[in-house]
Amino acid sequence: MWGTGKTVLVVEDNVLNVKLVSDILAADGFRVLHALDGRTALDLARRDRPDIVLMDIQLPGNSGLEVARWFKDDAGLAAIPVVAISAFIEQIRREDLSAAGVAATCAKPVLARNLMSALRAVA
Repeated sequence: MWGTGKTVLVVEDNVLNVKLVSDILAADGFRVLHALDGRTALDLARRDRPDIVLMDIQLPGNSGLEVARWFKDDAGLAAIPVVAISAFIEQIRREDLSAAGVAATCAKPVLARNLMSALRAVA
């Protein structure tokens, strides 16, 4: 279990997606934190310093790309890799993902092997 000792902050507003992703991560030994929105994600990240952020792109209030930029622009959080997840990931321009500081992507519906591949790419 390569995730043992690592923490992933899951920023996702759909509880079914949170459950699925959390189960996949926990099975590989990750500690999982969860935020429903960008502001809560920033607060949790500042407090708990996760190793990776798994960011849904379609969040209430602020988009996941905007929240990823907040992480990138925060000196204390900028080094935490952000993995974007979305059902529309292929429709998002690579330039926009890069500008937001997104290190890797994972398409929805989330498959365990794809999620682990994206996490390994940034861990």
